[in-house]
Amino acid sequence: MRLMNALTEIPGFVKFKDAHIVEGKPPAAFVEAYEGHLNAGGESYFPHPNKISKHAVFLAIELGDAGHVLEKYPIQNIDQLWDIFLGVVFALARAEIEYEFEHRDLHENNICILEHSPPSTQKSKSNPKARDHSPHSPHKFGNSGLEITILDYGLSRATIYPTPTPSNPSPAPETVSYNLESDPAVFSSFEPGTIAGIQFDTYRRMRAYLFSSGTSNTNANTPSKPIREAIKNKSHSWAEYMPYTNVLWLYFLIEYLTEVAPKGGRGRGKQGKQTWVKETAELRWLLHPDWVPGDAENNQRNQDPDNQPTQEDEELGLGCAGDVLQYAFDMGWIREGDLDAVDSSRLSLRDCA
Repeated sequence: MRLMNALTEIPGFVKFKDAHIVEGKPPAAFVEAYEGHLNAGGESYFPHPNKISKHAVFLAIELGDAGHVLEKYPIQNIDQLWDIFLGVVFALARAEIEYEFEHRDLHENNICILEHSPPSTQKSKSNPKARDHSPHSPHKFGNSGLEITILDYGLSRATIYPTPTPSNPSPAPETVSYNLESDPAVFSSFEPGTIAGIQFDTYRRMRAYLFSSGTSNTNANTPSKPIREAIKNKSHSWAEYMPYTNVLWLYFLIEYLTEVAPKGGRGRGKQGKQTWVKETAELRWLLHPDWVPGDAENNQRNQDPDNQPTQEDEELGLGCAGDVLQYAFDMGWIREGDLDAVDSSRLSLRDCA
């Protein structure tokens, strides 16, 4: 609740409207919606509403309309791929700045897609900032009309700044986080060679990164002895801020989008997966958890020799979503006009600590 209330004003995060304590059996409209969902082939982890006691008490949370979950959304063209990915980058970068936020569970079921009409590409005196949608333009953001919303902060971490009061005019910041060590099963799933496998690997990589003090991001089920000892001795806490976890999830997202990218589409000359793979080749490499800044020899493995990172990228790497935003800006994928919802001063910073 506290995280939802804090993040609601940041574009790209779910809109928190209100919360209510309710008691009793769900009304007929709830039953109808539940049965309609099941009849349409949907699934539910919850019992039928008619089985709920009349004395049951619930917390009902009212949220804004976020559209369709990404897993169920039929992506049609490359413009949609770009707006989904860059929209998530924008949201995470802003949340890092304002709340030292890490999502820590950003898979395809925790991102929603809402459709709007694509912006006009016709420039005129009344619309001088219309999108340059020519085939040769590097600009990628805002061409599809899609709006993303990030959901579910159950595993997330953030620094919350309480509202000053007359009795406490300078309240201390508070950390909100979930201790993943209380649910070790999250680190035990494997599905090699699949997108789900990357998701499961990401939990282990986050854990290794935390307990190695940022020196390892291994996805091994049995990490090195120093990491195992650090876990046993509770040498670190999941309350710590390590924005590199956002980079790990952006790697998952870009690989997921590559997996579901259409072969052809209705936008930009029916460009689809082949164009997406080509245009994102370097970024996918830089995001890859096994890429180590400055380790050019190991980074050559299984990579496209035509898409090697620059010397600056070799030295710096990508340490947070803000760095990915900087990279997108440097590539021309986003422009100054796109930064209205994000503190543009972040583009001059590389230190995510």
